[in-house]
Amino acid sequence: RDLGDVAAPVVAADGARGETTLGAFLDAEADLDGFDEARAYLKDCHLHRAAPGWYAAPPGLDDDFLNRHCDACGLDDFRFLYLGGAGTRTPVHADVLASHSWSANVCGEKRWWLFPPEETAKLRDAAGHLVDDARPGRYDAARFPRVAAARCLRATQPPRSAIFVPSDWHHMVLGAGRTFFLSAGSRRRRGIAATR
Repeated sequence: RDLGDVAAPVVAADGARGETTLGAFLDAEADLDGFDEARAYLKDCHLHRAAPGWYAAPPGLDDDFLNRHCDACGLDDFRFLYLGGAGTRTPVHADVLASHSWSANVCGEKRWWLFPPEETAKLRDAAGHLVDDARPGRYDAARFPRVAAARCLRATQPPRSAIFVPSDWHHMVLGAGRTFFLSAGSRRRRGIAATR
């Protein structure tokens, strides 16, 4: 199926959200290889809903209670397609519904900053707001004085690989090149053992 007409949410570097189609996004972002932190990226596209059966979860991560429940009840699913160029970034966040999640790179390389749940308080300012970008020199150290002390697992995810993000782990992701990846949230704990 030609997927060019699939509706696709787009997020600008400043966080502003809009909507386009996969085809229009690819036409507008023809050069995804040049590093540019100001470019938009395609985020949270419900490809599975638009084209059922187009992809399957990686083995060991396919026992997905959350999405089976959503499908059975006619609710929004938590299976997403992301597409972006070098420099596109997802700010520090934890996944919806305190779910576990996985992210599989089809192509491209991503850099991850993963923070265990006990470090979350260090990522917040006095008002409780999360830091947007945890990289040194990218946040206001006076407003977020404890970010530098937060323990962080850093990982580079190569093409054709999957990464598992445990429930309540805050994380930030930076595209190191043209990236195309699939992601899903899952409430099933049994799938964790199969990924070890």
